[in-house]
Amino acid sequence: MTLPPKPPLELPRSRASSDPLADEALAWIAHLHSGSETAEDWARFDAWKTFDAAHEQAAAKAQKLWDKLGTALLEKTRRRRTLPIVAVIVLGAGALLFLTGTFGEPRAYFAEYQTSVGEIRKVALRDGSTVELDSTTSFDTDADGRGVDLYAGQIYVSVAPDAAHPFKVRTAGGTITALGTAFIVRNDGGSVSVAVSESAVKIAYAGTEVRVHAGQGTRYSQQGRLQHPTAVDLDAMMAWRNGEITFQNQPLTTVIKEMQRYQRQRLIVLGGAGDLPVTGLFDVRNLDTLLTSLERALPIKVMRLPGFVLISVNSGRDSSSLVK
Repeated sequence: MTLPPKPPLELPRSRASSDPLADEALAWIAHLHSGSETAEDWARFDAWKTFDAAHEQAAAKAQKLWDKLGTALLEKTRRRRTLPIVAVIVLGAGALLFLTGTFGEPRAYFAEYQTSVGEIRKVALRDGSTVELDSTTSFDTDADGRGVDLYAGQIYVSVAPDAAHPFKVRTAGGTITALGTAFIVRNDGGSVSVAVSESAVKIAYAGTEVRVHAGQGTRYSQQGRLQHPTAVDLDAMMAWRNGEITFQNQPLTTVIKEMQRYQRQRLIVLGGAGDLPVTGLFDVRNLDTLLTSLERALPIKVMRLPGFVLISVNSGRDSSSLVK
């Protein structure tokens, strides 16, 4: 049996890297952008990636990773006037960190559906269901559209009826099965929350199952068991669909953490300012309005600097606890 050609170099490996084809594809891409590649190398890579569908898919994913990381890494090495081979090593290290999850769930980078920071959009799936994606959300779907793998972020799902093929969302080790419904699922670093706006869902996690009905929600994570459903504020949980976030007597740190999901600027809360309680409805697209409202209502001061914002206690003002 004819075997595909091997890449000219071997990148650093890790026990956490469990996909040999992905490793080989990254090695090919790294070499072909190193400056020492030849026309023969490109021809051999073409033979490698067309060997079968799995090789072609691995090559496409490696190229996508290069598009995200490789160009920037090479630019850094060029500015330092280092040799091209060093760029290959840097890319190998970057790829290794990527594959081991240092940059988050690796599959999220290749997901079929993704949103960037601050982006909120709605997509139609192949089965007729619709999914609304919050900021920095990524997921893949099954071939028939009746299953979703949510890697990160938050989605609102309106399920198209098909009793013979239940719609499922899989995330962080749990499975949410729709029972003819509309619902929200949020994966925040492996901590999952689910809320139902219509009908019900069945959730299975770590050997436990619960049913969650309209107006209820629950949570699970690796650090805790699947919780019993409780009543939730659906209006508050679904406000992001309109580009808003709402809080009722929540600590300022919670407000800023949530707002950070929609901003590229780094928001930093210092000292006791984070404990101040906040109530209000805010537009996630307007950071300046939020900061101005907070500064007027709370004993804080806001320092806007290039790339980040500092929020600290203003000891010259009386305490306040309400933002309108």
